[in-house]
Amino acid sequence: MISTVANKTKAPNWGNIGFWGILKTALIINTPIAIMITYLTCGPCRSDWSQAWTHFLISSLYGLGLFLGMSYWNNYLGKRLIWLINPWKSFWIAFISNIIAVILIVIIVKLIYLPFLFGCDIFCVFKSLSFGEFIIPLTIGLLITAIFQAANFLHVWKKSLVETEKYKNAQLAAQYQTLNTQVNPHFLFNSLNVLSTLVKKDPDQAEKFIHQLSNVYRNILDVRNEELISVKQELETLKAYLFLIETRFGERIKMDIQIDPKEDEYLAPLSLQMLVENAVKHNAATLKNPLTIQIYAKDDFWWVKNNRKEMSEPVPGKGMGLENIRQRYQLATGKEIIIQDEADFYAVGLPVIRD
Repeated sequence: MISTVANKTKAPNWGNIGFWGILKTALIINTPIAIMITYLTCGPCRSDWSQAWTHFLISSLYGLGLFLGMSYWNNYLGKRLIWLINPWKSFWIAFISNIIAVILIVIIVKLIYLPFLFGCDIFCVFKSLSFGEFIIPLTIGLLITAIFQAANFLHVWKKSLVETEKYKNAQLAAQYQTLNTQVNPHFLFNSLNVLSTLVKKDPDQAEKFIHQLSNVYRNILDVRNEELISVKQELETLKAYLFLIETRFGERIKMDIQIDPKEDEYLAPLSLQMLVENAVKHNAATLKNPLTIQIYAKDDFWWVKNNRKEMSEPVPGKGMGLENIRQRYQLATGKEIIIQDEADFYAVGLPVIRD
């Protein structure tokens, strides 16, 4: 559950405020710090304004380089690291990559100011590099990294809590809606009418009908607390329901199931059954023009497709069942179901969920 929420949860995107926004923030933060560093670390600068300006400019270049470079790099990492799932892996990636980033920033800054201020060529720049020059920038850079990544982690953690709570609420609503959709007076009334006829005409078939009817309700109770079930389990549940439908409608409904489920493929409980029920509920079915319902896999989706035949007295619907399925898939996988509403057919695609 946490993995699906964490995969969907994005870190705050600092890039949204744009380069000039970040530069303005960097100048506001960096300028007073550069002045303080110049005052504290350069004694002669207090009486020599030319030296003070040079020292201030170098401090500002380091400060701006570190702030801008680390801001953009950590913003990039924040959108790709998944702290809730792989905290140690994320830590080492952030730590090592930021050390490399600081080293590159120090080299770039020296390549900027040494040639312009001191006439030093590129060979002179690289000769001037020493281990001690990286200690303070590394300390500052890793401090910036810690601030950014801590903010990213807290943002993702807080958002995951909200998403988890939304998912739990949606699951509760889904469970109620599923039971309410299946255990309804209209469905039960039709089933009992069929059963009443079978008891008189075909007692053996009536016994099978009762058995499958009990299977339908037992299956509903078995899966009502599950977030996902295997496609194989869903098809087993669907078979009991289809027996009732086929017994009731006979040759007026034709089912075409072309699914070869694998062990690692899952979907939301009773989603196929609810889509089949919607097709039966909203379409006419006659011997001359039977309702054909196809269930098949294509392009990483499970499809439930039926031909359209308007009823003489359409059954009113609020679309609650379809919305229920859409919300469960969106929250569980971050993916959207596909709806194809055409003049001659209606199809719904459910994203394939794999381990």
